[in-house]
Amino acid sequence: MSQLLAGDLIQILSDKYGLPGEELSAETRFETLEFDSLVMVELAVILERRLGIPVSDEELLSVESIGEAAELLSAKGVKV
Repeated sequence: MSQLLAGDLIQILSDKYGLPGEELSAETRFETLEFDSLVMVELAVILERRLGIPVSDEELLSVESIGEAAELLSAKGVKV
């Protein structure tokens, strides 16, 4: 299931930040994308609004890749 969530996250990142979705994968690290803590806080808010489940910026800052973020969301009960 987290692969499907990773795909959803890639779509969100592509739409919101203009990143080329075809170049992103579950292994893509946020550090590689040069996402600082402010961007991660903004992403946490976007995910909370779109998915309807609370995602704190601390939780999102604790993950390093799109795949890890998908695993976090899956553990929080997000269903695809």
